[in-house]
Amino acid sequence: MSKDNSTVVTIGGLAKASGLPVSTLRYYERQGLLRPSRRSASGYRHYDDSAVAQLAFIQQAKAIGFQLQEIIDLLAINVDKQSSTCAEVKQFVDRKYEDTLMHLSKVEAIAHALKQLSDACCGGAESAEHGTILSALNKSGRHSMGDDEYELLCTRQKAITLMQW
Repeated sequence: MSKDNSTVVTIGGLAKASGLPVSTLRYYERQGLLRPSRRSASGYRHYDDSAVAQLAFIQQAKAIGFQLQEIIDLLAINVDKQSSTCAEVKQFVDRKYEDTLMHLSKVEAIAHALKQLSDACCGGAESAEHGTILSALNKSGRHSMGDDEYELLCTRQKAITLMQW
């Protein structure tokens, strides 16, 4: 116990308490997310109870999609709550929400393109020599083709498939 009745643990003890590997804690320290409360004369890191709470904050922020730099910014606000307003924190979260929606839109577009490629392929046992998927990818993917070119490629593949039956 320390003089202020809080528990002081080494990095190994903090790893056990948080469920995180020591390497992650060292990484967080290098990135400025975590700081030992002190170091022993022999250089061991010592952490107090607040480090466990801070790691829980970091893990919760990571779980909802915040990146390390964003978590550093949130931690700075969390440490000095009087210097920020709820409106500023809300704006921070709203920006992340908008970024997430934009990312989701991109992922949905990728999923749609993959589905189109899959639907255009017969999936049969014949050679992939004239397959639509590889043909499309050899043209740098669906995004580089116009709609007419893509439809022509799909029609061609369907015709080849029918002739092979």
